[in-house]
Amino acid sequence: MTLASEYVACTVQDRKPKCEPVRVVHVVPNLCTGGMERLVLEMLQHSIAKLTSPQVFCIGQRGQYAAEAEELGVPVTALRAPMRRNPRLPFRLARLLRSVKAEVVHTHGPYAHFYGAIAARLAGCSVVHTMHGFPWPRTWRRRLLGRVSNSLTCSIVAVSHNLADYALGELHVPAERLHVIHNGIECDRFSPAYIDAGSRQFDAIMVARLSSEKDFPTLLQAVGLVRQKRPDFRLLIAGEGPQRPQIEGLIARLHLEQNIELLGNRSDVPSLLSQAQVFVLSTHTEGLSIALLEAMACGKPIVATAVGGNPEVVVDGETGFLVPHGAAETLASRLLWLSDHPEEARRMGGAGRRRVEQRFNIRRMVESYEDLYCQAAGRKRHHKLLSR
Repeated sequence: MTLASEYVACTVQDRKPKCEPVRVVHVVPNLCTGGMERLVLEMLQHSIAKLTSPQVFCIGQRGQYAAEAEELGVPVTALRAPMRRNPRLPFRLARLLRSVKAEVVHTHGPYAHFYGAIAARLAGCSVVHTMHGFPWPRTWRRRLLGRVSNSLTCSIVAVSHNLADYALGELHVPAERLHVIHNGIECDRFSPAYIDAGSRQFDAIMVARLSSEKDFPTLLQAVGLVRQKRPDFRLLIAGEGPQRPQIEGLIARLHLEQNIELLGNRSDVPSLLSQAQVFVLSTHTEGLSIALLEAMACGKPIVATAVGGNPEVVVDGETGFLVPHGAAETLASRLLWLSDHPEEARRMGGAGRRRVEQRFNIRRMVESYEDLYCQAAGRKRHHKLLSR
C-alpha cells in the first residue's frame, strides 16, 4: 500500500454557489508558455464568476498568456522581481495582497510558493498551493524550501497520486492538508485525427519545455536507433527552453538533422498534434503533463516514460506504451511498433481520447479547486470530501 492512500481527493455534489465570491490571487513566476502557465489560464477561463474573483500576480515578467488572461477580465500584475535571494519580495507581495483585499492566495511553482506563502501570512490570507511537478534536481535545499512553504499553507494540491506520495514521504506534508486534483483540459478544443501510414506528415511529436528533466538525450538516441530501420522517420519537437543549444548540438553529432525539427514555442499545438501518428514523452520526472492529455484528446497513441503521473494517465498496452526512463532501445522499439501497426495505433488513440474525456475534465478540476477556495476562506458551502 502506498502512502497516497492516506490523503483526500475532492469532489463536488452541488454547483450552486453557497458563499459569496472568494477573492483569489494566483501567484506565479510568470505567464509564459508552459504546462503550468497554460493550466492557470485554463483555470481562469473556466472559473465560475459568481464563486471566485481572481487576479494574477507574476513575480517576474508578464508572459505571453497575460494578454489572454486580461481578455477574460482577470487583472494581471507583474512585479518584475528576481525570484532568488530576494528578502524584500514577501513584504512587497503582502502590500499588494492587502491592496486588493485578497482572501486566498493560490501559488504555483516552488519560488512563488515560498514568497507567496510568507506574504500571505503577513497579509492575513490563506494559502492554497499546487505542486505541478517534482523539484528537479531533488536536492536537500529544494526539499527544505518546500517544507518551509508547506508549513504556512492550509491546502496543498498534488496533480498526481505519485506526487502526493512524494509530498507525504519527503516533504512531510500532513495528510489532512494534502489533496489530489488531477489536471484537466477542455476536450472540445481537440478533435481526434487518426493518421494512416501513407498520409502522415511526420511520425512522432513531443511538446515540452526544452529542459534537462525532459531527457532529450535519451529521446534523440532512440530516434537514431529508429532511423536505422526507418531512415525517413521524422520527429517534431515543439517548445523552448534553456537546453536548446545542447539539443541542437546533439542532433548535429548524431546526424539527425533530416529526422528532427525543433519548432520553438507554438500557438498551434492542436494542429501540430493532428498531423502526427504518435506522441512521445521521454521525461525523467513529471507531475501530470498537460501536453500528454492534449495529445490523447487528439486521439494519439502515447509512448511515455513510466515516471511521475504518466502511469496515472497512460494505460500500458491500451492507450499507448510506458517505458523505463533512460531506456533508449525500449523507447525506439515502441515507436517502431506503432509505426508498423497503424490500426493498433488508431485503436489506442481512440481509447486515449475516451479516457481523457472521462477522467481528466477541466470543469471537474476547477470545481474541486473552488471547493478548496471556499474552505480556505472560511466560507460555508455544500461539498463532500471522499477518501481515495
